[in-house]
Amino acid sequence: MAEEQSEFERQEKALAEMEEVRNLSSKAQDLVNALNDFVNSGGSHREMEKVAKSLANYPTHRTLQQSIMKLFIMSIEQMAALPENRTDGRNEDSRLIAQQMLEGFKLVRAGYDSKLHGREINDNANPSLYIPFV
Repeated sequence: MAEEQSEFERQEKALAEMEEVRNLSSKAQDLVNALNDFVNSGGSHREMEKVAKSLANYPTHRTLQQSIMKLFIMSIEQMAALPENRTDGRNEDSRLIAQQMLEGFKLVRAGYDSKLHGREINDNANPSLYIPFV
């Protein structure tokens, strides 16, 4: 019975997550669609690199740069959290690298003196929690 209940709970959580994604604002949905279209219609490595450089170097307000970085790090966190049954040969390396990036962040973060940064270090915290909204 406990196994059935945990499977039910897993399915309920998955359904709630799908609902959350379906309820994106129109601006957010436009961004998701634009990113999908870009990478799906021949966004070569060189073109992706140019976009990345543009986002980092274009005369964008520094607050916006911080928010963009937070979005991308949150994407890495979500990729790392994908369950194994949501990966296959097409995205398994992305998931593995995302997991390794988070592990590396936590190892480096553990070496910092929390007094230096003025807050306690939470070993379970994802990197996006350390990037404040400005």
